[in-house]
Amino acid sequence: MCIPHRHCSAVTTVRNYVMNNLEVRHTLESIAEYLDMGPRNLIRIFKKGCGMSPMSHVNDAH
Repeated sequence: MCIPHRHCSAVTTVRNYVMNNLEVRHTLESIAEYLDMGPRNLIRIFKKGCGMSPMSHVNDAH
């Protein structure tokens, strides 16, 4: 599957942010705010790039 570069960048940013801040209790809203996008848009982009929701990734990281 080919996804636009900006989507790859958002997915990479979320992954790095979560892994570098494991002590933080992340929410969908806080991650979306960090990326300056809406929660629904974040879910859509992340699912296209990873095949899972951002919160599933957060839970897996913990």
